[in-house]
Amino acid sequence: MAVAEPIGKVATIGSGLNYMKVILLADSHGDIDRINRFAAQYDADACIHCGDVSFFDHESIRHLPVEELAKIVRHAPVPAEEKSRITALPHAEQAENILQLGVAGTFEDYLNGKKTFEIPVYAVWGNHEDIRIVNRLREEPLPNLTLLDERRSVMLEKVRIYGIGGDFNEKHLPMAEKLGIPWVKNQIRSAFWQYHKLVKMLDEFPHGEVRLQVTHCDPAENRFLEALAHRGGASLTLSGHMHRKESRMWCSYGNTEEVFRHYQAMFPVLPWERMAGRQSNAGVQHLNLSPGKVQLLEINGEEYHIKP
Repeated sequence: MAVAEPIGKVATIGSGLNYMKVILLADSHGDIDRINRFAAQYDADACIHCGDVSFFDHESIRHLPVEELAKIVRHAPVPAEEKSRITALPHAEQAENILQLGVAGTFEDYLNGKKTFEIPVYAVWGNHEDIRIVNRLREEPLPNLTLLDERRSVMLEKVRIYGIGGDFNEKHLPMAEKLGIPWVKNQIRSAFWQYHKLVKMLDEFPHGEVRLQVTHCDPAENRFLEALAHRGGASLTLSGHMHRKESRMWCSYGNTEEVFRHYQAMFPVLPWERMAGRQSNAGVQHLNLSPGKVQLLEINGEEYHIKP
């Protein structure tokens, strides 16, 4: 399988037959091996992941604050009484129990080469990841794992996949940065300056190409992300974060320039150059993925189709 090229370049991935089968996932929360399981089950060519993968190693667990450990336990596939037992322990003992049970996932096995992804995986990070690991992956992608961000997109056949991760929250501006990534209250966020760079990158590519936007947060809950899809020329967005029992599909129409004007009025000091430029009046579909579901995206040249 092909692997995306280094930062600053865009790889074109495909079978040479203008057809690809892509599995869509979100919010794995530690069950990272499911990517390879679903790849084999559906005979997939690639995977797009919408974040909260659990980019952790053992040091992550020992240093995460108790609030983040509680969220790992909450999503763990263990009985309720076991969750209650672990969360009642002192901080250090919680961390050691999480490591012993393996409920934080097996990503460290991929970091050290014990395991590999069987197909190319294109992912944004969620808000529940170790920012130290995210930063490492941004600079040194693993074989068959590429993070989409404000500096990197990928072409799957003739469809451009772009996006950015983290929890977008306008209330946390201006926000602190850690290792060059927006960071508030022990969670990875995303900031307007990243979207400014993302739009600037997209404007360098041919206008009219088919594009899919990947974010962790749902554009239905964050109108800025909806506006970004129209501004970026996306015809489909993929997201997670909401933990709905069923995946949700909806569509937005019309010019969203008023959304950018709204944010520009709220935060006039931010870098709005290019952001409120060319808008798409076409409809944009939005798919918010359920953590318990896998969906298929079939790409045939410039056309794509989502299967349940």
